Amino acid sequence: MSRLDKLSMEELLARQNALVSDPKNKQPPGSFYIYDKKTQDKLSKIAWAITTKLREKKATMGNDEDDFEEPDEPEEPDEGDWTTEDHRRFYSDRELVLDLPADTGECEMWAAIETRMKEDGFWPNVWWISDHGNAHLMVNPGNKVCRPPRKKKKGKKKRGAKLGGLSRDFTRDCGPSGCEIKRR
Repeated sequence: MSRLDKLSMEELLARQNALVSDPKNKQPPGSFYIYDKKTQDKLSKIAWAITTKLREKKATMGNDEDDFEEPDEPEEPDEGDWTTEDHRRFYSDRELVLDLPADTGECEMWAAIETRMKEDGFWPNVWWISDHGNAHLMVNPGNKVCRPPRKKKKGKKKRGAKLGGLSRDFTRDCGPSGCEIKRR
């Protein structure tokens, strides 16, 4: 049993908050990790102690550990949420709130959604309604880097030996929408 196991849940959360709030524990901007190694280790041990306490509490309540679930995501749109059937026209309470051109890509779609939400000062969930009427919560990939498409290079197509292991029976044709592998 570690020292952390003897602490109450409130004490554990207070220690966690103190570590997270202390600016000297943070790495410089641009670093891969948010906290220094020593702080990461402490936070990991505190997280484990909190998880153990939650499991013990759950066990005393008579529930099986396998039944422990995270809070559910919403299953259907609420009032004010945005819905779309085509990833182009977005509605809120049956009113059109955003209409995008047909050739809008995913990155541009999310940028337009974010811009409109900033303008409105309201960040509702965004749902895609399938042709069967089922609602699916859409999630902005956020970490996906949106880059302009590459310009197609003029000249010879790349041959098989230079395709990273493809046989010479194939060629790679690269264009604005990406690369395509074709059989000769």
